[in-house]
Amino acid sequence: LSIAVPALAQDDFPRVEMSLGYANIGFPCCSKLTGETERHSGFSSTQSLNLTRILGLENYFGYYSLGNQTSLIANMAGGKIAARTERATPYFVAGIGVGYLTDDRTFGSSSFATRWGGGVDIRVNDSMAWKVDLSRMSFHIGQITPTGGSWHGGWNVSTGIVCILSQ
Repeated sequence: LSIAVPALAQDDFPRVEMSLGYANIGFPCCSKLTGETERHSGFSSTQSLNLTRILGLENYFGYYSLGNQTSLIANMAGGKIAARTERATPYFVAGIGVGYLTDDRTFGSSSFATRWGGGVDIRVNDSMAWKVDLSRMSFHIGQITPTGGSWHGGWNVSTGIVCILSQ
């Protein structure tokens, strides 16, 4: 028993984390008809369940204003690989999900979506961290550019506060 208790204490890592912050995606929609990629602002939230010190599950939710009263909503679930240290946690994420493109005239259209990338959580204290994330997001959306419908997407940069909900 005296050997097992110190061994359990070494396996201390955040089990449940949630973040909320600013997001900015490169996406070819909707204020120009050229089909060129533009930057669009929004917000993002991630919910993480860390199964081990290294492996976890993550859900990404993002909402972006694309201009001309058009919005993009993204929700993707996937896996997370992390290399935890005392002050920072660099990680890699990959996932699949759905994207929903909507405007004020229609109910919108949903599409298959993918996400992969990485980032770092910089620990502030025992219950908070600061997240910086860079990921490639792609959506298989119909006719949004003059060249037709297919895969569209770009690099997404997000940053914000991480709340550590459970150790």
